[in-house]
Amino acid sequence: MTYAQLLKETSIELKRSGVPNFEQEAWWILSFAAGRQSTQLAAELTQMSPVPVRKKVEKVIRQRWSGRPLVYITGETEFYGLPFKVGPAVLIPRPETETLVAEVVKQLTQTVGRRHPFSILDVGTGSGCIALALLSELPQARAVATDISREALLVARENARNLGQKKRVQFVLGNLLEPIRAEERFDLIVSNPPYIDPSEMDSLDPSVRDFEPKRAIESPKGGTWFHRRIARLGAGRLRRGGVLALEVGNRQAGIVARLIKRTGFYEKPQIFSDLFGYERVVLARRI
Repeated sequence: MTYAQLLKETSIELKRSGVPNFEQEAWWILSFAAGRQSTQLAAELTQMSPVPVRKKVEKVIRQRWSGRPLVYITGETEFYGLPFKVGPAVLIPRPETETLVAEVVKQLTQTVGRRHPFSILDVGTGSGCIALALLSELPQARAVATDISREALLVARENARNLGQKKRVQFVLGNLLEPIRAEERFDLIVSNPPYIDPSEMDSLDPSVRDFEPKRAIESPKGGTWFHRRIARLGAGRLRRGGVLALEVGNRQAGIVARLIKRTGFYEKPQIFSDLFGYERVVLARRI
């Protein structure tokens, strides 16, 4: 069986199992199984595929039939143009979160430039994708990243090593801002906190609901409980003029902006939409 034939069969099997972007995913699976980039495979489609590659493809397809996300099978994904290791202990990085990173970089650098020695606190870091993407954009910045999951921090530390950022970020185990020393102050507090209300959990796609870590997804009180906590606790840890930046769920931006403003510690929050047109990011500067 040639690579082209294997690609076609993989695509058919994925379509049969209900995978939406089955053609693109077939390419990803074949690239993963063959250990090649898609561009390399494109030049080798007429060549015969080795038996181990075909067996690996079959194994991946069986896991996809169960609904398991592909990136948990391959153990890797891309975020903000960077490669990240992922696993069941962490939320899968998503394109909409890249909007959070981009807007933060814009806000931080519009007055003092990218080479300012920014101090960053990433609350609930998961895979470390937000903190590490920011460090890649801000060459003089340093970051502290917290997470309540020891397993998630192991993943984040591996990503920091792989991206050459190990010396610029400190990972700390603990809930929200609790492990941060009282005297520490930051130029930025950033977070993509859980924002799905418990009443909405059953309506999530099964690949999210059944496989991604629940405590990285679910939040009480309309999904904004963590935003409220981070806004209040963060006020005491931000320098004057520092930025609070939060990712929010659908129809939450206005609610989160109002609760931030009501604390009395921030200027009027700004709301930004992601590439799909959804209001996704709320930013506010410390008064």
